[in-house]
Amino acid sequence: MALLKDESSYTHVIAIDFGTGASGYGIAPKILDPSQKPKIEVFNPCDETDDQKTPTAILFDNDGNFIAFGSIALAKYAEMLDDAETGLLFQSYKMHLLRMDKNAIAADGRELSLMTVISQTLKYIADKALAKLTEQIGKVVPTKIRWLLTVPALWNEEHKQFMRKAALEAGIIDDVNSPQLILCLEPEGASIQCREDSEESLKKELVRPKVVMVLDCGGGTVDITVHRLLCQEGERFLCEELLPSSGGCEWGAKFVDQYFEKFLEEFFGPELYGIYTSEASVRLEILKHFEMMKRKFCPTVEERTRLQLSYLGEELTLQKLSSLIAAFNEKHP
Repeated sequence: MALLKDESSYTHVIAIDFGTGASGYGIAPKILDPSQKPKIEVFNPCDETDDQKTPTAILFDNDGNFIAFGSIALAKYAEMLDDAETGLLFQSYKMHLLRMDKNAIAADGRELSLMTVISQTLKYIADKALAKLTEQIGKVVPTKIRWLLTVPALWNEEHKQFMRKAALEAGIIDDVNSPQLILCLEPEGASIQCREDSEESLKKELVRPKVVMVLDCGGGTVDITVHRLLCQEGERFLCEELLPSSGGCEWGAKFVDQYFEKFLEEFFGPELYGIYTSEASVRLEILKHFEMMKRKFCPTVEERTRLQLSYLGEELTLQKLSSLIAAFNEKHP
């Protein structure tokens, strides 16, 4: 892990959480007292009224020029399609990095350099973070910022070097090996946060030489990591990895979305599913509602869940819906 040579040379930490399904950022001032708990504020780069992260989606024009990111990109793309315009919308493109693909594939099948797509993502979030920090404290000196970028534990050194190059292209750092940027393994960040936020009784148990397993279930990957704690209560977090990280590269929440749409394809039938896929704004609204359902899902609670399909309007009347349900239940008794 890279460290700044002079620990006193920075004033704030800005962390970017670039996820497969959603992204955001956090800001924290430098801790002057080692016993002080860090004051971390997290932000949605597209909507300050929503403390959740924004969808990881980015939109370019037909010439590859950046237009919008996040929920703004999704809304803009839907408007473009409704107006019979075209653009390059990318989602789940972090998965391309797992295979080190040269290009990312847009919603309509066209391609753009993966480096361009990811570096523009980082640039957008970094610019938003710097603007927020400027709003909070006034003048910001870029060289006084320590940047932190989260990466899956399953990634190798080639993946991590790609992210450093993307940060360089985004203007976050001025040298690919700059110590101003730290790459944080997502399970290690999760371990730190769990220890900091746990109740006092549990915090007293999370000490050396306790062994903990971290399950980091993200939008694309699921990391399974086993740590041995090397710190006592009140000491700075320190751990060692007992076993190499394992898990799955295609186990994340985005694949739940894929199976959901396979269900809709069978449930709707060819004609209605064709309307669903061709109406971008309708599809985005239904997927957004499904995302809310996923967040609220609790396997230990017995309750009915209602999926909002009224976005299809007159194409799906109550009578039509009833017949679809009857046909599906007959096929799957």
